[in-house]
Amino acid sequence: MPDYTITYRVHEADGSSATYSVQIAGAISGDAAVEQAVPLMRNAAGERAHEVISVIPTSDAVPAPAYSPPIVQAPIRGSQLLSYATLPHRSISNLASNSTSHHVVALETDYDLVRIALIKDTAGTQSFPSVTVAPTADVNAAGNYAPIDENGDPVSWTHVTWDSAGEASDPLLTVNGTTEAVTVPEPVANAGDAQQVVFDYYWSDWIRVRSIPRADGSRLPLLAIRVYNPADQTARCLMGAGTDWEPVNRGRIWLGVRAGGDHTEAAEMPANTTITGQWLAAYIQTYTSRRGVTLMGVGDSLTQGLNTTNDTNSWGHIARDLLSTATRPVTWCNEGHGGSLSENYYRRARALIPVLKPHIVVYSPWSPNDGVSSAATLDLVWSRGMDFMGWLQSQGIQPVIFGPARWYPANSSNEAMRQRIVQRVNEIEANGDVPVLNVDRITALAGTTDTPDPRWIIGGGNTHFNDAGNALLGQALAALIEPMLR
Repeated sequence: MPDYTITYRVHEADGSSATYSVQIAGAISGDAAVEQAVPLMRNAAGERAHEVISVIPTSDAVPAPAYSPPIVQAPIRGSQLLSYATLPHRSISNLASNSTSHHVVALETDYDLVRIALIKDTAGTQSFPSVTVAPTADVNAAGNYAPIDENGDPVSWTHVTWDSAGEASDPLLTVNGTTEAVTVPEPVANAGDAQQVVFDYYWSDWIRVRSIPRADGSRLPLLAIRVYNPADQTARCLMGAGTDWEPVNRGRIWLGVRAGGDHTEAAEMPANTTITGQWLAAYIQTYTSRRGVTLMGVGDSLTQGLNTTNDTNSWGHIARDLLSTATRPVTWCNEGHGGSLSENYYRRARALIPVLKPHIVVYSPWSPNDGVSSAATLDLVWSRGMDFMGWLQSQGIQPVIFGPARWYPANSSNEAMRQRIVQRVNEIEANGDVPVLNVDRITALAGTTDTPDPRWIIGGGNTHFNDAGNALLGQALAALIEPMLR
């Protein structure tokens, strides 16, 4: 049996990467040699290999079988800080004056500290005199949405404060401040353009509020949020008027309701409360007692989940459901915005990631919205994507490449450009450099590698995947990520 020299790469703590090699004697195949070498593939600090570069037989006594290097990813340990953006904020809506919006969200695990973020991308400022949060054991629609504990007793509201002036501050510095009113400033540039804008994100202080057990026994604790809006103003928020999201959002977002007056401190909402679908809290972050993982998607409408049921049944939701457990919670942070170009979501992600601190980021280096461009421009798009991947790794974040998905039915010029990206992505996948959610292959018609199967595509010449297509992608992503989680 031949001996093998295995060369592997480790991403060092300082953001650099280094290659190492190890000798394995008398293995029956290259695959067997790698299996034997896995415990040995570390750097001087004991960090595990991120990928195998080559497996070369050093003895020709027996011909070496063909070998395709697997992706050997370092385990993702997660953290107590978890981030949520269950639905992307994609619609501008007029908020009724002198009204309170009441939202309920189900989180993946217990929480001890909470903060929220509001966003602004339209002209003018946006003011809310009072924002409150409360844990609740039940949505309690029969009790006019009053927060209650597991015994049915009332739970008090806690004011969200803004002493940090919108900055994402350390919890040691701002917990339960004193500034209860918030005015979100007008963005510096690109106001009013939902697709191109780099949003302004305005963070609250950390608020000390502790989750309580669910009345129905579910493992997903609930958090209620109320926002008082004093005057007519527009805000970017979720829309789905008259819709209770819970059945189609896999139990995470329950509903948004609204009623006239300020009810941010009242136990109950008024009897005339109506379901609106408006959801104002753009992001939620929590500190928990259990280590978990934040999974983040960065992209366009294909990441958002556009045209799935209520736009909430995306592949990210599916993967999160398959990966998240009581002992290993996984959150889904959806940074997919319909209509975005790759440059736009790249800029948004670079601004958000240092705050949201995801552990895994699924990123598309090209969007169908980029359209037909020159080879030089396409090279710039690709270089930006690769720079982003390297930057993620330097931050200790695991990148995963998504797609790139085709425009369907394919425009010949557009498809020719996309194929240049596809070729490079396939090379990365073959080399095991970065995990790839290969959309072409996963959704391909049987017997082909990149012809879309109509079962997974919205009809009528639409580029988006339907619920079944998103489920297929979500299952594939979960299978790709599962081995990384420890």
